[in-house]
Amino acid sequence: MNIQHSTPTTPLRARMISDMMGQNLGPASQTSHLRACKRFAAWLGRSLETATCPAVSTTLTTITLYDSSLWWFGTGS
Repeated sequence: MNIQHSTPTTPLRARMISDMMGQNLGPASQTSHLRACKRFAAWLGRSLETATCPAVSTTLTTITLYDSSLWWFGTGS
């Protein structure tokens, strides 16, 4: 089983689906991964096809620091 849509897909999405099929990911895992990528692209403010390494790196660093600060405040320290 794989994810098939009647609408045209971008080359990146088609490659991602092909890679996931090659790794034998199930339909639910494929859907979840594609949904997460779509949300990340929306949060990043651009398509993942046009995202640059520095933009993604900065975003991931920001997320990591934010998560770390939430953990620190949650410990009661």
